[in-house]
Amino acid sequence: MIETVLKTSLCVSSTICPWSALLLAVNWQGVKQRRWLSLVLFLWGVAWALRAYGLIGGNTSPLYNAVLQPGLILLGIVAGFTFLVWPITVLNEPKTNKRQLIMFCLPFLLCASIYYGIIGMFGLRQFNLTTLSEFWSHISYFSIWFRLVMCACLLGYLICTIKLTIRYINCYNRYVEETCPEYEEYSINWMPKYLFGLVAITIFFFIHLCFASYLTFLCHNIAACIFLAWLATKVMVYNSPYILDRTYDVIPELVPAKGEDFNSKFDWYRLQIEMWLENDKPYLSVDFNLKNVMIHFGLNRTYASRIFNEGFGRSFIIVVREYRIGYAKKVIETNPSISMTEVAHLCGYSTVQAFHKAFVYCNNGLTPGKYALSCVNK
Repeated sequence: MIETVLKTSLCVSSTICPWSALLLAVNWQGVKQRRWLSLVLFLWGVAWALRAYGLIGGNTSPLYNAVLQPGLILLGIVAGFTFLVWPITVLNEPKTNKRQLIMFCLPFLLCASIYYGIIGMFGLRQFNLTTLSEFWSHISYFSIWFRLVMCACLLGYLICTIKLTIRYINCYNRYVEETCPEYEEYSINWMPKYLFGLVAITIFFFIHLCFASYLTFLCHNIAACIFLAWLATKVMVYNSPYILDRTYDVIPELVPAKGEDFNSKFDWYRLQIEMWLENDKPYLSVDFNLKNVMIHFGLNRTYASRIFNEGFGRSFIIVVREYRIGYAKKVIETNPSISMTEVAHLCGYSTVQAFHKAFVYCNNGLTPGKYALSCVNK
């Protein structure tokens, strides 16, 4: 019965993953993380398809009755490496380079080369063990105890993923705050759930490694399939804020006139930006971001961010939000019966939900609907 359910589960998984991979690949829209996840989903789909084929043909018994199988552990490490790199490319894309990728995959390469290198060099025997007690009784053999080293490597990838993700979430939020007009479009509130799901499938993976049966693999397969399907739906609607840096030419460094530097013109730039915001109202555009300020005044990112953080005393995202909501209040006061969807559109918000949240934030919990009602009663 369990074997039949497992066969069905593998067939379903090997269909869902390639289909999700295709959707992400077709709709990647410049978001590199979608292409990366598309490749991951495709490889998982292929792996599940091969297992379904082997299970139906009766050729994969070591996968389901051998504990701590080295090949399976190494595949787990590969998956661990993949799930480590992916959130880093989401949260810290500009600083992700080939050198980092090589450093991340180095533990896997070392484990694989040491294990198979020593076994091949000395002709050591590999064991297919069926129980944990049998595993511990052979612990003195290299091919046995080194499997624990590979398991430790897999756990290391998981710990490193959690640690780096938590670290880079703060950097990501700070980047969005200093560059983008609103959080909602680039929100990654789902990233902690990503870590929770990763921990869950890792636990199921180790349960299968230790007890190796159709039931344990079925549980792992279901958990992994749910996790990957959920992740695909999140990434499908995720927009990377780093695309903004690739849509314009690089802004050159500010070249001061003779006898001048940026500090001496700091107040002048702050005043000019304030006048520009008040008179031209560029923030009413949905696509308005820090790059527009940089281009308009010939400033680089460091100078532009500093003007808002130090000159206005608030981050770029807060300043833009205040200007937008201030304009929204004037629109509502002029026409209290106007729909909030139209107000959101006029103020530069892509969704009425984002506008509602920003309005409440700037008015101590007062909703735009209640504000419109108060204008009617005046």
